[in-house]
Amino acid sequence: MVSPVPLRGERGPFSYDWLHFVSRSGDEGRRWAEQYRQPEILEIDRLSTRAVLALRTRRLEQGQALLRAVEERLPGTEAPPSVLQVLNRWYYGAVAYEQYCRDDFERASESLDLADLALTAAISFQPMLLPLANHCQEFRLHQARISRNLRRWREMRSSIEVARKMTDSRAPLCMLHDGTAIHIADLCVFLLALELNDREREALAGVLDPTLRLDLFERFVADLQAIPGFVIPYRPS
Repeated sequence: MVSPVPLRGERGPFSYDWLHFVSRSGDEGRRWAEQYRQPEILEIDRLSTRAVLALRTRRLEQGQALLRAVEERLPGTEAPPSVLQVLNRWYYGAVAYEQYCRDDFERASESLDLADLALTAAISFQPMLLPLANHCQEFRLHQARISRNLRRWREMRSSIEVARKMTDSRAPLCMLHDGTAIHIADLCVFLLALELNDREREALAGVLDPTLRLDLFERFVADLQAIPGFVIPYRPS
């Protein structure tokens, strides 16, 4: 389950993860990134990532074992609330995928909601974590995928439309605890204020370029709606 609007440098010849841009945001961002790079924290992060990779290659038992390892470590982890909430975002996102792989769609939807809440909490605690905000659009598209598999066409279309509005900044990606609405336009302002070099701009083209951003979104949605074995009812505009 991959976002069409990544912030990890998957597209293009250069690679920068979200933590790179957090650390580029200033002294506070660098200090936060140093906390996150502590071995105990990174190990939990990597366990969640490995779990998703295992699930993508149909190694269900291995993925489940890795998720159990995360579940065992998280409660005893000493870290600032924002760090713990980022770890929760990865964990619940991976749990949602595991449940999706088992066709447990209702629980997968609930886990996606928990991942969304964790991410919103993290950004509320530390605004320099804004580079993660576009994941909220990703959660909406995953909800659309779940609705598709349940043949809940109206719910699927609704989730896609909300995600589309997020993509062109007509709807917020998330609402922070203080009521602040975060749009993708705010994310672009944040990133451009970092005085990006050419390589960073290339890595972020799918976020910063509104035409490319919408094109990537529509391609993703087209793939979502063109699944063998599914006949999605036509609805006139």
